[in-house]
Amino acid sequence: MDPSPEQVFEELTSLVARIRRSAASSASEADLAALETLAQAAADHGRRLHERLDAMTDALATAQQLLAEVSVRDGLTGLHNRR
Repeated sequence: MDPSPEQVFEELTSLVARIRRSAASSASEADLAALETLAQAAADHGRRLHERLDAMTDALATAQQLLAEVSVRDGLTGLHNRR
């Protein structure tokens, strides 16, 4: 299971703090690899969130279209019933 965005942020913040405490030139390969992994996880989360937002936007547009169609149909039915 993927870590939550909050977990990724906490791990990334902790790792950056560790790297800052050590001289930049003495950052361990493990820390740099972990930083790269976390950066990739953050990018993946961002992509998934963007995909979800796109899907929700599409669903909202569909719902608005259906609502407009129902509203028009109800309006036409109302006109027909008045005759």
